[in-house]
This record gives sequence, structure tokens and C-alpha cells, in this order.
Amino acid sequence: IAEWVALHPTRFAGAFTLPLQDMRLALAELQRCVEVHHLQVVNLPAQVQGRYLGHPTFEALWSDIDATRLTVFIHPDGIRDPAFQEYSLWNGIGQAIEETRVMASLIYEGLLDRLPELRIVIAHGGGYLPAYIGRLDRNATAHPTSVRNIARLPSDYLARFYYDTVVYDPLVLEIIGRRVGYDRLVFGTDYPFGQERPLSTLDTIAVDPPTRDLILRGNAEKLLARP
Repeated sequence: IAEWVALHPTRFAGAFTLPLQDMRLALAELQRCVEVHHLQVVNLPAQVQGRYLGHPTFEALWSDIDATRLTVFIHPDGIRDPAFQEYSLWNGIGQAIEETRVMASLIYEGLLDRLPELRIVIAHGGGYLPAYIGRLDRNATAHPTSVRNIARLPSDYLARFYYDTVVYDPLVLEIIGRRVGYDRLVFGTDYPFGQERPLSTLDTIAVDPPTRDLILRGNAEKLLARP
């Protein structure tokens, strides 16, 4: 990846992963990837050893990500509960559950209040949370301890994330766009596992050409703009 970025720095933005089981090693690797190889995107899972990314264990990681102006792409590895292994439910609904859980963790632990400039892209349209956020807002009143670390309603944080378009359903894509704004959608393909024609979902939603162009490239260009 670093070689491709070095050969074509205006065409490619490099991504990297981290050994998150050991935070000391993870922070050193982040520094190497940024300072030596000039990579711009850090790929993160939803959780590490049962701890979702808003957990205080990851505070130093997020601080370094913020300081280096990296873009974050969060993509879970499915859900590992044995009950989800049949019928590929680990993927079919498990990914969306994990995306929902990691977003809730980042919101409820107050990370987005502490580091308001973070640039986080969530895979698969953010799972279930954009469509089901009303129940979390209701809990702000019904269960006020749920919002003890945050200054606003949970729904107010949805527009702090970016969302890729790999949802396989134009209605879902429209709901996300209407909820958070189309300036928060970035085109994804899930190549080579996704649709044969990944543009087909985008082509069937009711957006004007400038908005379509934002989703296809403008929003990503903004995310990946070099400091």
C-alpha cells in the first residue's frame, strides 16, 4: 500500500490496520504508518476483546488519531455469538448489530464531545442506528443515566459520522441521507464481495446531479484532503 501511495500520491490514499490488543504497539505502528509511509486512513474493528471503541482503553488511540488528522473507517468482523453462525446471520444482521453497538459506544462514552474534529466513516450505512435512533433519544428521559456522559441527545451525534453506501437498498440509503444529510454519505463498493453494479443503488435514489457527485467523490475528497 505504501509503495502505491509513493508512486501515485495524488491518486491513492493509503489505509492501515493496528495491533489493538497491545496499545503500546498500536500507537507505535500508527506513528510509523503516518510519519514514514504517509498513510491517511486507519481501519478499525468495532471492538477488541469485547471492548467497543468508545471504552477508555482506547482514549490514547483516539487522541493520536485526532492529532494526526487521520480518517477512520470502522468495519466490524461480524458477530461471533454462536447463535448467529447459521444462515450467515453473523454477516446478514451481525455486521449491522456491531456497527450499531460501536456507534452507541462512541456516542455514550462522550468521545465525540471530547474530540469534536474526529472524522469517522461507518461501514454499511451505520447498521441499524440511523433508522432506530428515536429509542435512544427516548431513553434520555426514560433512563437519564444513559446520557450521563454526553451534552446532547444521541440523535444529535448521527451527523458527526460519515456512512458508506453499501446497504443494498435504495430506500435505506434515502433514509440515511435524509437523517444526516447527503454530505455525510461516501460511495462504497465492498469490492470484490459487493454488487456487480455498485452504482445501481445510488442510481435509484432521488438526488440531483450535484448531490450524486458529492456522494460519489466530493465527500470522500473532503475526508481525504491532506492537511
